[in-house]
Amino acid sequence: MPAKKTVYVSSTRSTLTARRGDVEKLKQALKRVFVDYRKLKAQQHRFELALGELCAITTRWSIPRRELTELRRMMGRG
Repeated sequence: MPAKKTVYVSSTRSTLTARRGDVEKLKQALKRVFVDYRKLKAQQHRFELALGELCAITTRWSIPRRELTELRRMMGRG
C-alpha cells in the first residue's frame, strides 16, 4: 500500500484533523508490525540457541586433536 503524503482533511490555526479511517489503518498496521517483530525475535532466539548447540557439537570435530594440544600449549593451558 503506497503511503499517502498526508492524512489531514482540514486544519485550523492550532489544530489538524485526520480522517478516522486512516488513523485506524495506521493503528492496525502498527499492531501487525509489532506482532510480527515479536515473532521474528522469538524465531531469531530459537535459531541462535540451535546454532549454539550445533557449534558445541562440531567444534570438537573441526580442530584435529594434535593441533588442539599445540594450541593449548601455546595458550599455557597444557
